[in-house]
Amino acid sequence: MVDFPLHWLSHATLDARWQPWPAVRRVARPFIISLAVTVTGYLFLLLTPLPILQQTAVFSSAAVISTFLFTRLLLPALFNHWRPRPTPGLMPLLDNLRHGIRGAGERIRHTPLLAILLLAVAGSGLYLSNWQDDIRNWVNTPQPLLTQAMEVGRLTGIEPTSQYFIVQAADQESLLQTEQRLSARLDALIAQGQLRNYRAISQWINPPSEQQALKATLATLSQQPQAWRALRALGVPDSALRAELKRRQAQPVLTIEQSLRGTLAEPWRALWLGPDEQGRPSSMITMNGLQDPAVLAALMQNMPGVTLVDQRSHINTLFAQTRLEAIILKLLSYTVGFLILYRVFGTRPALRILLVPLSASITVMSLSGLIGMPLNLFCIFGLLLVTAIGIDYAVYAYTPALPAEEKAAGIFMTSVTTMITFGLLYFSSTPAVATFGLSVVLGVLCNVIYTFWYMRAFLTPESEP
Repeated sequence: MVDFPLHWLSHATLDARWQPWPAVRRVARPFIISLAVTVTGYLFLLLTPLPILQQTAVFSSAAVISTFLFTRLLLPALFNHWRPRPTPGLMPLLDNLRHGIRGAGERIRHTPLLAILLLAVAGSGLYLSNWQDDIRNWVNTPQPLLTQAMEVGRLTGIEPTSQYFIVQAADQESLLQTEQRLSARLDALIAQGQLRNYRAISQWINPPSEQQALKATLATLSQQPQAWRALRALGVPDSALRAELKRRQAQPVLTIEQSLRGTLAEPWRALWLGPDEQGRPSSMITMNGLQDPAVLAALMQNMPGVTLVDQRSHINTLFAQTRLEAIILKLLSYTVGFLILYRVFGTRPALRILLVPLSASITVMSLSGLIGMPLNLFCIFGLLLVTAIGIDYAVYAYTPALPAEEKAAGIFMTSVTTMITFGLLYFSSTPAVATFGLSVVLGVLCNVIYTFWYMRAFLTPESEP
């Protein structure tokens, strides 16, 4: 947002005769072109399913349009009585920057071996780039809190997890039987070392049919005194054993709700979800110490009524799909941007302008692979911003009506303020935010380098050969 006013003010750093209204008229054309291409690129994000990208499109477009209108219509009036003070050391600094980039580019251009080496390094960086779409990178939990949570999980045997099963059936009998079948498969995972333990209501209460069978077994035991031999040896009277067996047989068959009323049922109470809208009972099976969530999908084969809920994997998959869609839409926005630039400048200038942000984006992805910086959806946000800034620099540099010194000063000032602003995000303790800040800083730096190289003919003063 600050780029428009800084480009407009850039000539004031070089010439004390700068006037606000003539200056805003000189930059009106590149501002309108940059605005059209940038807003078009952002509006393509409205086609993505993720609300955060849709919000990015709306708010970014509104902010850029508002800044353009403010700079074009109101800001000059606020500077009517302001007297510019040129910065003496700015021109030598810009000359050194321009000559350094031009010299490095010429050496690469005239040294095929060096050019091939740089391309190989860039290709290696792209190959090594690591895209991570993990929701855990979006938050930063303090380490003491994580340590406490792990200790609580170790002591209680209950660990927070984002993977669990939802079981639904026609009645409680079928529900508990389904849980028992699924529990048998989870027991196999425990034997393989893939799972530490799990918790299911069927561990606490048997299906009604098994409760009835148990009562029948107790009735049989009451007629078989030889079965009491061990208890009789401990001194338990036969009368007490018969009375206990009789009491157990007289107990009613318990429903799940009735069994969960006691104090000892507390660990299982949260697993009972009750009946759904159709009256079907539902329950949950939680897991602790799961090594590989990928093994859970196979457990659900031939298990009707069982649903695996894996929120983290679902969100991560959504992030990956949205990232891919954002990249595709961004490439489409390049096509639309080319059409806009083609109508204004022609084919070759349009391609040269788009080459600046495209080269910067590819370089950022390559550098991320070389320095081991993971890429995620936040990096796409950063590259979207890098693209808008790169087009802004290139269009501004290509405008022939502006003096070369003014264009160089404007690009330099806007890039410095942008890198300072987003560079501070690198110190965020949240990994995704830090990655976003670093990707923008690297992208803006690359935009400056490529603009001064690709547009060197338009950024070189006429007095300089």
